[in-house]
Amino acid sequence: MMDAVGIRSLAVCFPDTIRTNEYWQDKDISGASLNVPKRVRIKRPRKFSPGTDGIDIWSRAVAPYLPDPFRGSVERRVVGTTESSRSLEYRAAQDALSAAGLASDEIELIIVTSIFSESLGLQDASDLSQQ
Repeated sequence: MMDAVGIRSLAVCFPDTIRTNEYWQDKDISGASLNVPKRVRIKRPRKFSPGTDGIDIWSRAVAPYLPDPFRGSVERRVVGTTESSRSLEYRAAQDALSAAGLASDEIELIIVTSIFSESLGLQDASDLSQQ
Protein backbone atom coordinates (compact mmCIF):
# COMPACT_ATOMS: atom_id res chain seq x y z
CA MET A 1 0.00 0.00 0.00
CA MET A 2 1.32 3.43 -0.92
CA ASP A 3 1.49 6.23 1.60
CA ALA A 4 -0.40 9.43 0.89
CA VAL A 5 1.67 12.27 -0.50
CA GLY A 6 0.99 15.94 -0.11
CA ILE A 7 2.39 19.38 0.36
CA ARG A 8 2.58 20.25 4.05
CA SER A 9 3.79 23.83 3.71
CA LEU A 10 5.17 26.47 1.39
CA ALA A 11 7.40 29.43 2.18
CA VAL A 12 8.77 32.44 0.33
CA CYS A 13 11.63 34.64 1.46
CA PHE A 14 12.39 38.13 0.22
CA PRO A 15 15.59 40.12 0.80
CA ASP A 16 15.69 42.43 3.83
CA THR A 17 17.09 45.48 2.02
CA ILE A 18 14.38 47.82 0.75
CA ARG A 19 15.12 50.61 -1.72
CA THR A 20 12.45 53.26 -2.09
CA ASN A 21 11.99 55.76 -4.90
CA GLU A 22 13.98 58.32 -2.87
CA TYR A 23 17.05 56.06 -3.13
CA TRP A 24 16.80 55.99 -6.91
CA GLN A 25 16.04 59.71 -7.22
CA ASP A 26 19.45 60.41 -5.68
CA LYS A 27 21.16 58.27 -8.34
CA ASP A 28 21.85 59.09 -11.96
CA ILE A 29 19.49 56.53 -13.49
CA SER A 30 19.62 58.09 -16.94
CA GLY A 31 22.58 55.88 -17.80
CA ALA A 32 24.44 58.80 -19.38
CA SER A 33 27.48 58.33 -17.15
CA LEU A 34 27.64 54.65 -18.07
CA ASN A 35 27.53 55.30 -21.83
CA VAL A 36 24.26 53.39 -22.02
CA PRO A 37 21.95 54.62 -24.76
CA LYS A 38 18.80 56.26 -23.48
CA ARG A 39 15.58 54.43 -24.23
CA VAL A 40 13.35 56.18 -26.72
CA ARG A 41 9.64 55.49 -27.03
CA ILE A 42 8.65 54.89 -30.64
CA LYS A 43 5.15 55.96 -31.60
CA ARG A 44 3.39 53.34 -33.67
CA PRO A 45 0.05 53.72 -35.36
CA ARG A 46 -2.80 51.93 -33.67
CA LYS A 47 -3.99 48.86 -35.51
CA PHE A 48 -7.03 48.23 -33.38
CA SER A 49 -10.32 49.85 -32.70
CA PRO A 50 -10.67 50.95 -29.04
CA GLY A 51 -13.03 48.96 -26.90
CA THR A 52 -12.98 45.79 -28.98
CA ASP A 53 -9.95 43.98 -27.57
CA GLY A 54 -9.43 45.31 -24.04
CA ILE A 55 -6.49 47.56 -24.95
CA ASP A 56 -8.58 50.66 -24.28
CA ILE A 57 -9.39 49.43 -20.76
CA TRP A 58 -5.70 48.77 -20.11
CA SER A 59 -4.70 52.21 -21.46
CA ARG A 60 -7.12 53.92 -19.08
CA ALA A 61 -5.87 51.84 -16.14
CA VAL A 62 -2.18 52.67 -16.67
CA ALA A 63 -2.66 56.30 -17.72
CA PRO A 64 -2.17 57.74 -14.18
CA TYR A 65 1.22 56.01 -13.92
CA LEU A 66 2.72 57.07 -17.25
CA PRO A 67 4.21 60.37 -15.98
CA ASP A 68 5.74 58.54 -12.99
CA PRO A 69 9.25 57.23 -13.87
CA PHE A 70 8.66 54.38 -11.37
CA ARG A 71 5.25 53.47 -12.89
CA GLY A 72 3.58 53.29 -9.46
CA SER A 73 6.25 51.21 -7.71
CA VAL A 74 7.22 52.62 -4.32
CA GLU A 75 9.83 50.13 -3.12
CA ARG A 76 12.01 47.29 -4.33
CA ARG A 77 13.73 44.45 -2.47
CA VAL A 78 17.41 43.87 -3.20
CA VAL A 79 19.85 41.27 -1.90
CA GLY A 80 21.98 42.91 0.80
CA THR A 81 25.68 42.46 1.49
CA THR A 82 25.02 39.76 4.09
CA GLU A 83 22.49 37.85 1.96
CA SER A 84 22.65 35.53 -1.01
CA SER A 85 20.12 33.54 -2.97
CA ARG A 86 21.19 30.47 -0.98
CA SER A 87 20.64 32.23 2.37
CA LEU A 88 17.16 33.28 1.22
CA GLU A 89 16.42 29.69 0.15
CA TYR A 90 17.61 28.47 3.55
CA ARG A 91 15.40 30.95 5.43
CA ALA A 92 12.40 29.90 3.33
CA ALA A 93 13.16 26.22 4.01
CA GLN A 94 13.37 26.88 7.76
CA ASP A 95 10.04 28.75 7.62
CA ALA A 96 8.42 25.89 5.68
CA LEU A 97 9.69 23.29 8.17
CA SER A 98 8.42 25.37 11.07
CA ALA A 99 5.00 25.88 9.45
CA ALA A 100 4.66 22.15 8.80
CA GLY A 101 5.92 21.17 12.23
CA LEU A 102 8.53 18.88 10.71
CA ALA A 103 12.22 18.21 11.27
CA SER A 104 14.59 18.24 8.31
CA ASP A 105 15.15 14.46 8.52
CA GLU A 106 11.41 13.89 7.93
CA ILE A 107 11.52 15.45 4.45
CA GLU A 108 11.69 13.18 1.42
CA LEU A 109 11.48 15.79 -1.34
CA ILE A 110 12.14 19.50 -1.61
CA ILE A 111 11.54 21.70 -4.61
CA VAL A 112 13.68 24.82 -4.80
CA THR A 113 13.44 27.67 -7.25
CA SER A 114 15.27 30.97 -7.34
CA ILE A 115 15.24 33.78 -9.86
CA PHE A 116 19.00 34.28 -9.53
CA SER A 117 20.51 30.98 -8.45
CA GLU A 118 24.02 30.72 -7.02
CA SER A 119 24.76 27.65 -9.09
CA LEU A 120 24.27 26.59 -12.67
CA GLY A 121 22.20 23.55 -13.34
CA LEU A 122 19.68 21.74 -11.20
CA GLN A 123 21.56 21.31 -7.95
CA ASP A 124 19.84 23.96 -5.79
CA ALA A 125 17.63 21.43 -4.00
CA SER A 126 20.50 19.03 -3.24
CA ASP A 127 22.76 21.87 -2.05
CA LEU A 128 20.00 23.24 0.16
CA SER A 129 19.20 19.81 1.61
CA GLN A 130 22.86 19.39 2.58
CA GLN A 131 22.82 22.75 4.30
